[in-house]
Amino acid sequence: MRHIEKYDPLSLALARDWEDIAYQVVETSAAVKQVEQESPDDPALGLMHLHHQTLLSYATALAFYLHLQSTPTNNNTSTSSGNLGPTPAEAKRLRTEVIARLLTLKQSLATLEDLGFVAGEDDDFDESDEDIFTDEEEGDDDGEGGSEDWWSSSVAEFGGALAARQN
Repeated sequence: MRHIEKYDPLSLALARDWEDIAYQVVETSAAVKQVEQESPDDPALGLMHLHHQTLLSYATALAFYLHLQSTPTNNNTSTSSGNLGPTPAEAKRLRTEVIARLLTLKQSLATLEDLGFVAGEDDDFDESDEDIFTDEEEGDDDGEGGSEDWWSSSVAEFGGALAARQN
């Protein structure tokens, strides 16, 4: 684990994000269906669908990236049918393109969330809800901010690293 933290922290962060994204997809799907049934003429429904579709696209791209990371590369230059894995150069190119797409989708999700178009967001928040901790908050004793703060800084750092890598 320390090796991955040192040499591939981005992949580790994305792998850790998978559980949260999968949960959000399920919750968002249920919330969109509920709003469709209760108030199909809700003006925000279109943007809720947009958020849901963006979340699905992010989850799909994330799953593909994790698949690419776990797929062995083909070091042979022969093109026989037994060698199905990508070459190291192809794998690197694919990962770079998928990471760029993940960055774009994550920024889009953050924008939609900032604008309040999150399906399944609880509008009935009250003071009693402040005492409820998520699994991350309960075990977070290192003094760092929440996962959204971490993601925002990670996305910004990654964007800079990606731009430097492409130059």
